[in-house]
Amino acid sequence: MRGFLSSKERMLMAIDHKEADYVPLVLRPFGWKPPSHLRWRDEFERAERFLSFGN
Repeated sequence: MRGFLSSKERMLMAIDHKEADYVPLVLRPFGWKPPSHLRWRDEFERAERFLSFGN
């Protein structure tokens, strides 16, 4: 792994389950529409939903 990765390279490595210098935090993944059971009412609930993915 190089000493410096671009944001794009870091994101592609994370998507491919490869080790990067750190995992990128993306709270609005490309206009992704979540399934109905994951939808949110406001920005606070949106952040809570995304944070819960790591638990």
